Amino acid sequence: MANLNPATLSALPITLPPRPEQDQIVAYLRAQDAHIARFIKVKRELIKLLTEQKQTIIEGAVTQGLDAATEKRDSDIGWMMHIPAHWETCKLKHVAIFNPSRSESTAFRLSDASVSFLPMECITTDGKLQRVENRKTSEVWEGYTYFRRNDVVMAKITPCFENGKGGLLDTLPTEIGFGTTEFIVLRAMERRIRPAFLATLLSLRIFRALGTDAMTGAAGQQRVPLSFVKNFGIALPPLDEQDRILGALQTATAEQDIIIEKTRSEIALIREYRDRLIADVVTGQVDVRGWQPGPDDVVDDTALAALGDDPEDGTEAEDGDGDE
Repeated sequence: MANLNPATLSALPITLPPRPEQDQIVAYLRAQDAHIARFIKVKRELIKLLTEQKQTIIEGAVTQGLDAATEKRDSDIGWMMHIPAHWETCKLKHVAIFNPSRSESTAFRLSDASVSFLPMECITTDGKLQRVENRKTSEVWEGYTYFRRNDVVMAKITPCFENGKGGLLDTLPTEIGFGTTEFIVLRAMERRIRPAFLATLLSLRIFRALGTDAMTGAAGQQRVPLSFVKNFGIALPPLDEQDRILGALQTATAEQDIIIEKTRSEIALIREYRDRLIADVVTGQVDVRGWQPGPDDVVDDTALAALGDDPEDGTEAEDGDGDE
């Protein structure tokens, strides 16, 4: 209904049950919403717990290595006391290129090829891409943030930064892409750091906590400064050890990843069930005239908030150019 407008909408015919039946329908659906909201709340709490477990495993591996018996030394990094003695310390700007120039991909502009487009909602808090859009290069060349496959992106605006929005673009459908101006793009220097190891460092809780403290801007529009990210101190193992750490983490967190994905699917399914139930009840396909509320049908307006979008999926207004 591409031409839907107020006049067209007001002229649409509807079925209207008697007022007592309307009230019964509303009461029934609110009771079902209460059950569904409690289900979603429990599932979100499980995801949060599993994510915390993953983070604990990841932080241990990328700051201390895999061998607890390895000789340690002082790190001289404020947020980390000791590191393996053979690791080096540096800043992120020494191992990554920030916001690479789109001029390297001028050929795509000339051909006006289709490229991937990533609004903030297209990347999850654990770095997965979902519902990636396709747009013509000419539509997004100006005014959006440029990146290539295997770059790392991170959200810079609140609350997306705090929630960990971002990750490695190793599954980007096209060679290059564009996205929200609220991304910072990092490209790993291949002789220094693996892209996946760089993405893992940016997922650390301490990085998000310190970045949140460094944010600037008006309330609700605060952003982590690019200078904070560039000057964030890290401990860097040799490339072969980075590979071993990444492989070990993939195995060590596999169980949590499976359960998290399954739990998210369960939330999606219960939302689909709710949509179908509402449609069936308000159109009379399900008769609720004889329904009576039970002791478990108590409706808590506060609890119903769980029916909203996941708080980690916060997005932002997209304006301005993404180049730094």
